[in-house]
Amino acid sequence: MGLRDRIRSFFDLLFPPRCVSCGRLGAYLCAGCLAEARPIGQNICVRCGNPLTARGVCHRCRHHPPEPLQGIRGVFFFSGPIERGIHSLKYEGVRELA
Repeated sequence: MGLRDRIRSFFDLLFPPRCVSCGRLGAYLCAGCLAEARPIGQNICVRCGNPLTARGVCHRCRHHPPEPLQGIRGVFFFSGPIERGIHSLKYEGVRELA
């Protein structure tokens, strides 16, 4: 364990992490807020990632295909606790959420 990790552990004892979504002590994203997160799942458009009733290609992508991207896929919808967590990571520097 490096010096930075030891210092972080010391400060976690003095100032325990709070959930960035609800403020509960103990974790940066608590179990309750993680349970609220909506996973994207398998029923998506394989080109753009929008939700569908079955895995395939959506109407929009069939007629106007997006530029090809390789390997980018979200796990959760960008809403609720996930949105607040990403904002905390980006704008407040809560690196533990990475």
